[in-house]
Amino acid sequence: EIFSELQDRVKYKKQIKEEKCPLLKNDIFTFSDDDFSFLNYVRLSDTAMDILLGGYQDTVKKEFKPKMGTVIVPEKIESENLFYNEAEKEQITTLSNALEDSNYDNLIARMKENKMKAGFTVLLYGFPGTGKTSSVKQIAKATGRTIYMVEIDRIQSKWVGESEKNLAKVFEEYKYCKKYFNIDPILMFNEADAILGKRFNVNSAVDKTFNALQNILLQELEDFEGIFMATTNLADQLDKAFDRRLLYKVDFQKPEKSISKKILGHAFSYLTEETIEKINDCYTL
Repeated sequence: EIFSELQDRVKYKKQIKEEKCPLLKNDIFTFSDDDFSFLNYVRLSDTAMDILLGGYQDTVKKEFKPKMGTVIVPEKIESENLFYNEAEKEQITTLSNALEDSNYDNLIARMKENKMKAGFTVLLYGFPGTGKTSSVKQIAKATGRTIYMVEIDRIQSKWVGESEKNLAKVFEEYKYCKKYFNIDPILMFNEADAILGKRFNVNSAVDKTFNALQNILLQELEDFEGIFMATTNLADQLDKAFDRRLLYKVDFQKPEKSISKKILGHAFSYLTEETIEKINDCYTL
């Protein structure tokens, strides 16, 4: 109805699919939530609905169903006993206190006063199995925050340019997630080794994609507002460019003997203390 010539219709539709259309750029409409639409259907954006219907979105809250990650609400997180070395325990306690609602609001206000971006960015790194992911979940439960968890393999695609779009989409979805929940949720990149590592000299299409993903992530973190947490086992391979964009880092070391004894005692409560002691002395946890 708008274009009489077929070629003009095709050209305009291509513009929409490539997200170059002004109506998309200005958040007037967005792609349909229908998983089977393959970008053939669009709808009015929530912003446009709000303007046109005068606050309608405030009364009818649409369920948040992200495509790039998983939403974990604090009520669904099971309580878990975690045992830390003293240094990690101190840092996790500080982190948990900082994310208490009133403390967090105060912290963000101070960051803004000091001309900093209001992004609370955290890296949890160290040995596998030392409780990095579990720590994020327990902090979220304790502070009543929802987690929007992203597994890196969901971002990566075999199609050229698709991985970059997926990563950008993650941050779009997080912004919507922030509007949806009453307090800032946690954007969590779980096992982010594949995206936080040192950049390569470009020798292949894979290297090019990896570097492009890193550049997008660095830019997003530069402008980020909210709570970002990433876990990785390979901190020694962390790209230096991420250093100044990550405010708080927690180094998870292997458990000390006294801590590994507590972990063993908790996991195998039916064993005698003598047996636990013997296992702890003979084997590294």
